[in-house]
Amino acid sequence: AGGGGSARPGGPPEPPAGVPAGSAAALRLARIDAVWPAMGSEIEPGVTIPAETGVVHAAVSFTKGCYPGQELVERMDSRGAQAPRLLQRVVGADGDPELVYVKRSALQD
Repeated sequence: AGGGGSARPGGPPEPPAGVPAGSAAALRLARIDAVWPAMGSEIEPGVTIPAETGVVHAAVSFTKGCYPGQELVERMDSRGAQAPRLLQRVVGADGDPELVYVKRSALQD
């Protein structure tokens, strides 16, 4: 185990030197604690507005080519507008944390 991040035939890649191995469960909890949404399950293409996720400045390029929703994202950024952050960390009855979206209509009530 060289720890250099190289892939082993038939197995997952090794973590870089000095980085301890983790588990999918630990990664999920760290992601939820950071309120970082998972693509495809907590960010729905065509439904979720990027600014509502709270990750625009880390996950969206303001210098690359076109992408769906770019005009809205750029307009909000250039005007200093903040979208309501609809993604929230909650703990279910079973004690398992998860990320959920508050419906836009709930903000208007």
